[in-house]
Amino acid sequence: MPKVAPELVDLLQALFKQDELSRALEREDWSVELVKHLSPVEHTTPDAWFHGVVRLVVQRDEVPELLAMVRRLRPKRSAEIDAVERLLSSTARRRQ
Repeated sequence: MPKVAPELVDLLQALFKQDELSRALEREDWSVELVKHLSPVEHTTPDAWFHGVVRLVVQRDEVPELLAMVRRLRPKRSAEIDAVERLLSSTARRRQ
């Protein structure tokens, strides 16, 4: 099972409500299938739901797509998004 990046979970929780992120994911070609594997927003705690999103995104190797979508939806928060992206990249390099 892929490791859930807590920084990415925290970023998503800071920038979105569950239902808003769910709707955004439903509109993206790359994440249509991903959404089908998530628990329904109304039946899941925010923490568990956001962890589920990150787990699936990491498992499917779609972190760049997620970050691009987040950057597009929250352009004023690009510094935070970039910081998490750098952190994830450095963590991935250390694992190799």
